[in-house]
Amino acid sequence: MAGHRNFVPYRRRPRCFFDTETTGVLAGWNEITELAFKHDTLGIWSIRVRPKFMERAHPRALEISGYNERDWADAPTIEEMWGRIVKFLTDVIVVGHNVAGFDLPMIEGESRMKKLDRSNISRAWEDTQGLAQTLLVPRGLKRVSLKACCDYFDIGNQGQHHALEDVLRTEKVYERITRGQQGLFDVRG
Repeated sequence: MAGHRNFVPYRRRPRCFFDTETTGVLAGWNEITELAFKHDTLGIWSIRVRPKFMERAHPRALEISGYNERDWADAPTIEEMWGRIVKFLTDVIVVGHNVAGFDLPMIEGESRMKKLDRSNISRAWEDTQGLAQTLLVPRGLKRVSLKACCDYFDIGNQGQHHALEDVLRTEKVYERITRGQQGLFDVRG
């Protein structure tokens, strides 16, 4: 509880579905180009973020996420948006697809690289990729990518690799896994 003036117990925390798009996969080296959140109480927020170190960008990552200089020319920097980002990620259960292995490390990497305070960012998370590995692979799922999980549950995949669309798909996958599709799954007890 130390360090959190407004500590919220785990069971009462809102969920915040979260996704990033980036200039590559190396946290602390590559940068975030797009963020999206769907927060139980704060609502939906999606924003493009202008990276500073384009010389570090991996061309394939930019292609996958649809990054181009023209569309990002007026985007704010991560530093300009940091306060709002932290607000969305404070005292919540962060939910995402590979959120523990990618999205949260990218946030951590940005904060280290640009010397931003990350002390209030929640460390409580639920990862639909891990849930899929545990609960869907035994039922026949072959891969645990977001696309494969969406296909498994017959959830559309339009707009892949755009943060907001991925957040909305992740939320649907999460609901299907945790609440059960036709009563098949019940991991909430």
